[in-house]
Amino acid sequence: MSSTRLPSDPGTAGASPPHPRDRARLPGFLLLATLACAGGPATEEKKEPPAGASVVAEQIEIAKKRRAAGDPVGAFDAADAAHKADFRGTRTAEISRLQFEIGAEMAEKGYASDPIGLFPTRSEGIRILKHVAEKFPTSDEAAEALFLAGEATLATRDPYAARRLYDELIARYPESPRAEFAELQRAYALYEMSRGPAYDRGPLEDARWRLQMYRVLFPAGHPTVRERAAELLRSVEEDLAEKDVRAAEHYRSEGKPAAAALYYRFVRDHLPATTWAKVAAERLAALEPGK
Repeated sequence: MSSTRLPSDPGTAGASPPHPRDRARLPGFLLLATLACAGGPATEEKKEPPAGASVVAEQIEIAKKRRAAGDPVGAFDAADAAHKADFRGTRTAEISRLQFEIGAEMAEKGYASDPIGLFPTRSEGIRILKHVAEKFPTSDEAAEALFLAGEATLATRDPYAARRLYDELIARYPESPRAEFAELQRAYALYEMSRGPAYDRGPLEDARWRLQMYRVLFPAGHPTVRERAAELLRSVEEDLAEKDVRAAEHYRSEGKPAAAALYYRFVRDHLPATTWAKVAAERLAALEPGK
């Protein structure tokens, strides 16, 4: 049976500390002496992640090459690695712009996903644009990234998610040039949401209010946006009037003339420019003769 020798013995000078299992067998004073001689408990050396200007520059170059080679997802991953290594933020603006351009290209192209996954999908571009807005909120691209993400989301026929993106843009960047366009597109998203249940007038009423507020918030807005807002308001009011007249017809058929009269009166008094206003006025007169 071998005997335990102190580290001060010539035969053990410079030896490694005992294995944890062996330490449990040593008397207390021997354990302390062993640890003191060996420089304390063995600790795993911590390795710092590779960083620095050279790593950042290398990843940016990789991102550019992958983008040029038609690999936008790989390009984004390399740019993201550059961002994580750029501890001092010396190239944040360049990385933000690069990621924004990659996301914008993917969202605009909107390739359909093929069976073997060769092409990026529009949803991947939307994800990258949202990433840019989240990771670089003070960048020049943040508001534009949210706007383009909203546009691409609207193109995928998801007006609910698109509206949330426009809401976020307007709340976070009210002074951005894109805020005016976002107001219009938010109203359009609400208009698209109205294609649900026949008698659900909520999205249309909200869209109408948003468009009215647009004229107040942007009295000297962009001519094209103001023209489109006016056209959309006419469409919204026409659809709202139709919904209300059909709701009134439903209540009249159910033997509830008072409820029907409320809807007819709203169309007659508040939506007079619509083609349904005359219909509502005539049927209201029939319901309430002498009034």
